[in-house]
Amino acid sequence: MEYFETSNVILAEKPYHVWISANQCVWSCGEGTQPDTTTNECVCENGYYEIGTDEFGRRICAKCPEPYHVVTSDKRCVWSCSEGTEPDNTTNECVCQKGYYETGTDGFGRRICSPL
Repeated sequence: MEYFETSNVILAEKPYHVWISANQCVWSCGEGTQPDTTTNECVCENGYYEIGTDEFGRRICAKCPEPYHVVTSDKRCVWSCSEGTEPDNTTNECVCQKGYYETGTDGFGRRICSPL
């Protein structure tokens, strides 16, 4: 990581910007990403998934389409499940939690589950 200091002015090389509180240069991240100060890389924000990298090698992330959100360790978009349901990591569908039963579906086709 390189930075230049000239009488209290720090200039970071592109695509970096200066993280003032730590006095260091970190990635200047695009929409849907944020800097990880441990690895100094751009990581996808919650609700976004990785779709590639730019010319600097930074991650490019896109927002998960409604009604999806990111919950898996491999950052896949899965259903945003309602109360009494949980995502099935195999099918990406919402399934009834233990102690609940299916009572119908909502406007997105997700299961509605009620307590037994």
